[in-house]
Amino acid sequence: MNTLEIAVTDSWFDILNDFTGRFTGPGYSKFISLACGSVLAERRPLVTEIITATSMENNWRAVEWFLENGKWPEGWIERQLSAKASVHCTFKGRNIWALDDTKVYKTGKKIWGTCSYHEYTSRCSNRPETVWGHNWVLCGGLSVGEGRMFLPTCARLYMRESQMPDGETFRKKPEMAVELLRLCAAESNNPDLAVFDGGYAVSSVVRPLLHPRADEPKVNFLTRLRQDSKLHQEPPPRRPGQNGRPRKWGKRLAAPADAENWPGKWQRTSAVIYGKKRQVRYKKVYCQWAPAGDKARVNAFAFKIQGYKNPWYLVCSDLDICPEDVVEIYATRFCQEDAHRDLKQICGFGSGQGRLKNVVIRTMQLRLLEMTLLRILSIQIGELQKERWWPKPPWYRQKIRGSLRDIKRLLKEALRGFSRFDFERSNMGKVPRKNAEKAYGAKQAA
Repeated sequence: MNTLEIAVTDSWFDILNDFTGRFTGPGYSKFISLACGSVLAERRPLVTEIITATSMENNWRAVEWFLENGKWPEGWIERQLSAKASVHCTFKGRNIWALDDTKVYKTGKKIWGTCSYHEYTSRCSNRPETVWGHNWVLCGGLSVGEGRMFLPTCARLYMRESQMPDGETFRKKPEMAVELLRLCAAESNNPDLAVFDGGYAVSSVVRPLLHPRADEPKVNFLTRLRQDSKLHQEPPPRRPGQNGRPRKWGKRLAAPADAENWPGKWQRTSAVIYGKKRQVRYKKVYCQWAPAGDKARVNAFAFKIQGYKNPWYLVCSDLDICPEDVVEIYATRFCQEDAHRDLKQICGFGSGQGRLKNVVIRTMQLRLLEMTLLRILSIQIGELQKERWWPKPPWYRQKIRGSLRDIKRLLKEALRGFSRFDFERSNMGKVPRKNAEKAYGAKQAA
C-alpha cells in the first residue's frame, strides 16, 4: 500500500470508530462490515452484494439477522451524523441545515412502508401518473461557499393515512420536518438556519421552529415566498391612554409580485449563485409574514439576478444576515437535489430490496452514513495531501474538487489491499436457528 492508501484507510476507520458507543461487540463488527461492504460492492449495494464483497459468506445468517432484529441505535446514529455535519456546515457563524423530500420507486405488497403518490415528473403519455414507492423526508447539513455540498444525516418515511401499516401512527410531513430540523439543531453549537423549498413554507413548520418550548432549540428559516404572500408592516405603538385590544398586524404591504411598490429603492450587489458570480438587484422590507404569526418579524426580499428572467422572492427570519448571503445560501440548496441523485445512483439508495420494517429503515440509514462519511473523508484527505489526489479528465477542465465517485474509488482500492482488518471476525456471533427461521419466514428442509 502507498502512502495515500494508508492515509485513506486510517482516516476511514478513525471516522467509523466514533460509532462504537451504543453497539455491542459483535454488533459493531457487523456494522463495520456493512459500512465497508457498501463501498466495496461492485454492483448494486444489496445485502447479498455487501456480504460477498467483504467475504462474509459464512456469516450471512448472522448479518441478515442483525439487520432485522439486532441492536441498532437509529436515533444515536442520527445524532452522531448531525454532530459531524455541523462541523463542516458552518457559514459565517451559523449552522445551515437543508430539508426536502425525495421518492424511491418500490412495488410489492410485502414491502413495508410503500404508498401511492402522484408522480409529477411523468410528462409522457405512456407513463403512469400514480406510482408506488417510499416517500422520504430528508434533512442534513449544507456547506455553503467554495466547498458546497450536502451531508445527509436523518430521514423519516411518510405514508398516507389510508395506507398505513398495522401498528403505525400517521404523521404529516410538516411534523416530520420540524422533528428532523430540531434533531440536527440540537447537535450544533452555533445559531441554526433551516433552508427549505416553498412546499414547507407553512405555519405548521415555521411557527414551531421560531417559537420552541424551553427544552428545544430555536431554528431560523430561509425559504421561498409566494407571489401573493400576505405581508404587513409592523403594528404602530400604542398611544398614551389608548384603550382597546392592541393591534397584532400592521398595514398591509404590496405582495411580492408588486415589489416595485415596496418602500425604498432597488439596490445593487453581487453574489455567487450556482458557482458563478452574478450581479444582483434587490429590495428588502422588514415586515410580518402571515405563516410566521403576528409575533415574528422577518425580512422579505425580491431579487433580480443576472441571467434569470423571473425574480426570486425569499423570506428569512434571521434579521442579521445580508442580502447577498441570503441569495447565495438559497442557491446552494440545489446541492441537496444533486445529493439525492448521488444517493440513488452511486450509494444505492433506491436499490435496496428489504421488505421488513427494520431492514428498510436501517439500509436507508446505511446509505446516508456512507455518503456523509465519504464526503468527510474527502475533506480530510484534501487537508492531508498537498497535491491533487483526484483525477481531472480533459473533458472536465473546470473540475475543482474530488467527486463522490473519486473518493469511493480511492477507498475501494485502499480497502482491497488492507490486510489488518479482517471482515470475517470470530466474534460475529451466531443466530439461533429457531429465531432465524422465524425472522426470515423460511422453513427448515426435511
